[in-house]
Amino acid sequence: MLVLVTAAISGCHLIGPPSDLVAYDAQRAPALTARVGEPVTFTCRGTDPLRIHLYMWDFGDGAVTEWGGTGEPSATHTYSTAGEYEVRVMERCPLIFGQTCLMRTEWSASLKIVVREPAADARR
Repeated sequence: MLVLVTAAISGCHLIGPPSDLVAYDAQRAPALTARVGEPVTFTCRGTDPLRIHLYMWDFGDGAVTEWGGTGEPSATHTYSTAGEYEVRVMERCPLIFGQTCLMRTEWSASLKIVVREPAADARR
């Protein structure tokens, strides 16, 4: 029995990926579109009831965050170029048995967001 426990706590083990990935505009309204230069906040439902997990975000435009956001499965990003982007998030537990990678997820399902040029009246 002790051998099984030791084997179970060494190395990286996957946990279920975060789910329910959603984007919000600056007014906190759900959004599937955004404007260049305007911040978009992404949230997801993590798997951590204790709120100690870290999150890594891939915003689809080449920007990927470091592990962070302890307990807070959200991140804000501003796109600089119009286009369609696939956003995804990964989660990991930093504290189990002193390991930095004991439990981590695969990337979540992606969320597509369309980023458009700024509104014409905003360019004046």
